[in-house]
Amino acid sequence: MSHASAAENNELCDGTDGRLFIHSSAPHAQKSCSHQQRHTDDFENWFELGYPELLSRGNCTCVCCAAYSALTGRLQATDCTEVRCQQSHSPISWRSTGPKKEKVSVREFELPLRPRSLARAPQLYQLMTDKLESASLLIGDNFWLRFEIEDIEGECVEKARKELRETEENRSTGIEELRELIKADKDLKFPIEDEGRLLIFLRPCKFYAASAYALIRRYYQFRLKNPKVYHELKPTSEKNLFEQDIITVLPKRDAWGRRILLIESGAKWNTSLCTLDEIFRGCALFLEAAMVEPKTQVSGVVVILDQAGLSLSHVMQFTPGFARAVVQWVQDCLPVRLKGVHIVNQPYIFNMIFAVFKPFMQEKLRKRIHFHGTNRPSILKHINPEALPERYGGKLDLPDVTGEQWYSLMAPRNKDYELINTYGYIKE
Repeated sequence: MSHASAAENNELCDGTDGRLFIHSSAPHAQKSCSHQQRHTDDFENWFELGYPELLSRGNCTCVCCAAYSALTGRLQATDCTEVRCQQSHSPISWRSTGPKKEKVSVREFELPLRPRSLARAPQLYQLMTDKLESASLLIGDNFWLRFEIEDIEGECVEKARKELRETEENRSTGIEELRELIKADKDLKFPIEDEGRLLIFLRPCKFYAASAYALIRRYYQFRLKNPKVYHELKPTSEKNLFEQDIITVLPKRDAWGRRILLIESGAKWNTSLCTLDEIFRGCALFLEAAMVEPKTQVSGVVVILDQAGLSLSHVMQFTPGFARAVVQWVQDCLPVRLKGVHIVNQPYIFNMIFAVFKPFMQEKLRKRIHFHGTNRPSILKHINPEALPERYGGKLDLPDVTGEQWYSLMAPRNKDYELINTYGYIKE
């Protein structure tokens, strides 16, 4: 189907940069799906322009389902019911991004991913205009790993209400009050119109604006004072760390919706190839990505520290100064809900490392550190087996995500990290 015929039929057309553009007047988007073959043909032809594999499988190729698939980064269109798609979205309009075309306002519609919310967060919205393959990663046969930047819904909304005081009123009030506090700080560069960035700090502070502002100050002051960790932090700068396969995020969340960060800093860590500061930077890199996920902001993160193969050469890398910086970062500066740290497979000499860190820890953090050794039932008391690999006593039916795979997923987000690096306090 040519560009002209698409426009003449008011079904769909494309911006010249390949971004999705669907007319709100598309007739098929305003009636039940009939699974007509001509729509399959039309979409297959059109998606050759920018999303060649988007509709390679699936039973439905109606406009609304195609939009849903593109927005969520899935390669498979959703099935339809007689009246409305199972994802419960209504007829939509999208924006034309090609030259000489006026932008079409994005109307609110019922999707797990709401473009109106994303429009307020430019660095997050950018993900939706990247090539599909740069926003998701196939793990195993049919599991797509992606950055979950859609707003919270369902049980997560209730959890946010109970644990974080998140209501429409508190959210609106918190955002406005935090904006005013940031405006008054002339030394701080912060995107105050970016609601997504504001929520990163409001949620862990239960929507108390003064506490969120204090957290922002501590976070950016830490970035300024610790250039070894944050200077030019972006995926392409840390390629060596990805190649070492020391840090990964497990593909599935646990039963409480928490992301699971796995650090294997024992046998996998060759100190001649990768420094301790690089591992610190890698943790910061992954947690910066986790911070923009609304579900992670609410549910938090757990860390598994696998110390199998730890040797004296590893222990000698740790200094009191390094320990103080890490503990300060975790306890006072990081806008992430750290729900637990689980030490597994640790040999006796790990006590030497913990002794360096312990004096700087507050009681709240100490209580969240659990030592399991090789006791698999012990860790299963804290993390459900479906989220854990078999080597930790779990039943996770997916392979580990390798460093190379993470690099392929995160490297296209370089511009997002570069943008984030422009915020904060500027050194005089």
